[in-house]
Amino acid sequence: MSQYHSLFIIALVAVIAPFLTRLPALILMPAVILELMLGILIGPSGAGWVTSHGTIGLLGEFGLIFLFFQAGFEFNPSKIGAAPLRLGAVAWLVS
Repeated sequence: MSQYHSLFIIALVAVIAPFLTRLPALILMPAVILELMLGILIGPSGAGWVTSHGTIGLLGEFGLIFLFFQAGFEFNPSKIGAAPLRLGAVAWLVS
């Protein structure tokens, strides 16, 4: 399968997922969760339509970097509280 075909499938999933979350059965599901589930389905572990070779692998790495970047913006220590942060820090140090 060509990389253009794989890119088309990935873009199609990225466009369709937010629309699917408008369905009554999926109204409470975040679009990101649905995108991840659809990505597993079309990826090598599912249907195998998309593999992570070449450009697709590079875009996957870039997407992961962007995901962690966005998660950093969502982090708010004042909303979490001291006890969970302390427990997370201890678990991280132990591991």
